Amino acid sequence: MTSRTVASLAAVAICAAAFLPAPARAQSGPCLAVPAWFPHAQTKRPDSAQFPANPSNCDFHQWSWQTFLWLTQPAANGEPRFLSFAGPESLRPAAADRAARMMPGLELTLSKTLDDYLQAGPDGILVDQNGRIVYYSIYIDDVFSKFTTDNKLNTVAGLRGFDPNGVFPIDTLSLKAAWKIVGPNDNMSGYYTRKATINPLIKKGADFYIDPTRTENVTVALVGFHIAGTVAHHAEMIWASFENAANAPDVASLATVTPDTVVSDKDWTFYKAKTPFSGCNVNPAGSGTQTLDEKTQKMSPVTQVCRLYPYGSGADKQSNAANIVSINADVQKNLSDVWKNYFEVGAIWFDTGAGKPLQPNCEFQPGSLRCGVTVTGSTHLSNATIETFTQAQSVLDNCFACHNTVQRFPPKADLDPLPGKNVAISHILNNLYFWLQQQRK
Repeated sequence: MTSRTVASLAAVAICAAAFLPAPARAQSGPCLAVPAWFPHAQTKRPDSAQFPANPSNCDFHQWSWQTFLWLTQPAANGEPRFLSFAGPESLRPAAADRAARMMPGLELTLSKTLDDYLQAGPDGILVDQNGRIVYYSIYIDDVFSKFTTDNKLNTVAGLRGFDPNGVFPIDTLSLKAAWKIVGPNDNMSGYYTRKATINPLIKKGADFYIDPTRTENVTVALVGFHIAGTVAHHAEMIWASFENAANAPDVASLATVTPDTVVSDKDWTFYKAKTPFSGCNVNPAGSGTQTLDEKTQKMSPVTQVCRLYPYGSGADKQSNAANIVSINADVQKNLSDVWKNYFEVGAIWFDTGAGKPLQPNCEFQPGSLRCGVTVTGSTHLSNATIETFTQAQSVLDNCFACHNTVQRFPPKADLDPLPGKNVAISHILNNLYFWLQQQRK
């Protein structure tokens, strides 16, 4: 699960000290929802400080679902709670121009206007069946905000000088939402929808950019949702992802699929019936084939989306996937609102054992013990609407491939790099660090 990568990575320091993971708590029976979560209107926030030291696989998926339910619970104004959270722009110092755009590749999403449109990794643009692009918004909770401001991490000197071993406190949350513009012929009755203001695209040379001088009022549907949150014993955060069940079809088996294999015989929100596998998740960025009608905001070609790794697969894919399928079904049968149409795609975390779960200047990848931790859970986790184009890239097909603690180098030579730090696992702070430097130039 990723925000856009903001810098190239330094050489990876592989830590010598390693330890054996603590034994997981035995799981008895299927992974199910907790009855106290329902009805949805009474779901409480998980007590992340009491997350067990030796959790079962199911504990992580229960935390993920309870957090999703709490975040989507109607607040006093009737909107889901997460919409009341601040955006990353709130972290900018008071003296900074909070309306100023980030330089290309380093945008901080504004909470009132949807203006983030590039996906993580290769900067692809997801285009729906109507030719409209998908927009993204980012949110942070009060714990994230207070920790950042208390430690002056919203300043270049403060973040650069912060303890490399320091970590985010328990209950820190950062969220990312994917929004599809509802077209006149779309049936989005199974989606959460709301009114929103967007900035349209313009084309400059071979590239596409947000036009900050224009806005458009639209109705958008929530199609994807990322949750990253810290719990006891997991400073690396649990990274969980959710989607609407009508988004896209799953690829049944990569072992048997061929380029001509038809993935699904029916239409999905982001997939046209009978599209072959070779037509799925094609990223035309940089090919010169993308076109934009600036008046209608229609972009071509349309993206046909397929989900390559149902539930994130992974080394423990049988038990992990079974737990996700089980808890998804149990939660959905207990819901009567629109959120019954959403499901957990998967979650990923560290099998840390009895030691410090994060170390500065480390890269984390599935399948090996690095820096004293093993990545586990949904180790090929990709959201079909947020990481459409990185699903098939082995070096980018999980959250920790980009969200790591290595030193970050700037996209421009006249900016200072950010030394390896544990808090660098958040791209929000990475982006802010380089943006603040750019404002001084």
